[in-house]
Amino acid sequence: MAQNHYAPLDGDVVATGELTGPFRSCPACDHRRARIETKSSGFHPASLVCTSCGGHVSWLGRDHLAALLAQKKQADDERRAG
Repeated sequence: MAQNHYAPLDGDVVATGELTGPFRSCPACDHRRARIETKSSGFHPASLVCTSCGGHVSWLGRDHLAALLAQKKQADDERRAG
């Protein structure tokens, strides 16, 4: 079984609300926060799920996940540096 390199992002909540692209508001309820799920099946390594209604917001590609992972690592490093 392949290792999930993006597992540290699983369950993180991100702000949404852009008009287009993967970080748009929920199409069902227009909520502006979504949870990352990295246990996605198929071509995309992750998806965004609305924290309000639980509906699918969008798929995330490897480039978006790599950027989110880098931001999370930087924030963790800054928090540890104090």
